[in-house]
Amino acid sequence: MKKILFFSLFTISIFTNAQLSNLCNYSESKISESKLLYDRVPNDTYITGIIKEIENSIKISGNFIVFNYPGYDNCAALNYYGSRIIVYDPQFLQKISNQKKHIITSIIAHEIAHHLLNHTLVETYDLEIKRKQELEADYLSAIIMKTLGYSLNQSLEGVNKLADLNDDKNYTHPLKEKRNLIITEVFESTDNDPKNYISKVLSFSKQGSLKIINNKNYERAMELVDNGNFKDALIELNKLTKIDEFLYLVGKIRKIEAYRKTQNEQKALSVALSLEEDLKDQNFIVNRFENNHKINFISNYVYFNIAGSYELLNNKIKALSYYEKAYQNLPNDKIIKAKLGVLNSELKNYSIASNYLNDKSLEEEFVKIRFSPKLIKKLFDARLVSFVNSNFSFKEISDSYNDILTTYNFVLTNDDKLYYITEYSKFLINDFEKNKRTTNEIHIYRTFNMFKELEKIHKEKSLNYLNLVSNFYKKYSFLFDIDSKIFNEINNLKE
Repeated sequence: MKKILFFSLFTISIFTNAQLSNLCNYSESKISESKLLYDRVPNDTYITGIIKEIENSIKISGNFIVFNYPGYDNCAALNYYGSRIIVYDPQFLQKISNQKKHIITSIIAHEIAHHLLNHTLVETYDLEIKRKQELEADYLSAIIMKTLGYSLNQSLEGVNKLADLNDDKNYTHPLKEKRNLIITEVFESTDNDPKNYISKVLSFSKQGSLKIINNKNYERAMELVDNGNFKDALIELNKLTKIDEFLYLVGKIRKIEAYRKTQNEQKALSVALSLEEDLKDQNFIVNRFENNHKINFISNYVYFNIAGSYELLNNKIKALSYYEKAYQNLPNDKIIKAKLGVLNSELKNYSIASNYLNDKSLEEEFVKIRFSPKLIKKLFDARLVSFVNSNFSFKEISDSYNDILTTYNFVLTNDDKLYYITEYSKFLINDFEKNKRTTNEIHIYRTFNMFKELEKIHKEKSLNYLNLVSNFYKKYSFLFDIDSKIFNEINNLKE
């Protein structure tokens, strides 16, 4: 499974100059996430050492990435595609702390709290929600400070160094008085068990963050798919986990599509087969679908995709077996029926193929859902060759040719039309030579008139057709009332 290194993601220009809605600053700030990410400098070991102390005290490994951003005059937490980032301005920390370690620790703890509470994963422009998130981060940071052995006064000192606000209605951060109250509550509560609270937060954080990240990865993947960037979409899709069963399932279907778009059919098959393997687990989400929905899903997205991959990989036997599995569940599905007919024809199981293909509604369905002319032609060819080799009547075969050249001629290229005109003429001539069915000449001449309407067709194939017709009329001119006109037309067309 391909993965991309985090730092390489910074080369992607997707940022705006607006302040990001899930950027969690320690105090009020207008700076954008893009500036924090781009204009960073290496951090110092002092800050990373404090982070390590916090991680050890609450028994976590947060995998935090720390950036130093001089002139920012703040400290912030943000999430960039699943990576937990803390950005700080060393001058800001020095100014607010006066080199007191406990103040710096309380600020860093506050930003870590934002990450653990998943605030950096939830985008919101609601100021009330943002103020609530700040109080939640203050509460958890106070518990961290208490766990580290710091006092109430030491935990309050950082907040009290901030500038006073007249009110908090138009700001992302609450008044200092409110922040002080929530921090004080932690230290004065006799019921509070720091370890128990942190354990609950971490459990919630793990589950919640994975679900949120899952959603973000999927959304990002779909954006990339919409832009035709299937390679990078696969990177995001490969990050999806079973934490969200439905997204995990949908993600697999999307991966099959993306691998096909990147011409990696073997990978597409591997994903499709893994879906079939998932079905063995009774707890798998598909097995909990209502029966009709389950049957449709398994047939259309599991069996059909597996069959399609085997077909594209030229393993027709295995492709056939999975199309048959799908057909058993969905016997009225025209596409599956057509696939079975075509594959059986290619494997020279003509009688079986004819049973599937002797259904004129197949073309109707193919045209309706706008299958490519190439695939429609494949259906036509399979039907004709199967009918011929299954000894269908002259009328049945002739009717099939007529349908192709009249009812469905609009889905054919001019070269395709020439192909069917030629093949039909061969069929008519062979039948004439065998059964002396003189009415065949009417159809031969009619197809000749169709030919005359074609433009920009393959020259060599045109000559082959014209020679075929010319030889027929020369050979059997004594049977038909033919003047020199048709030969003149043929000769002119040859030039």
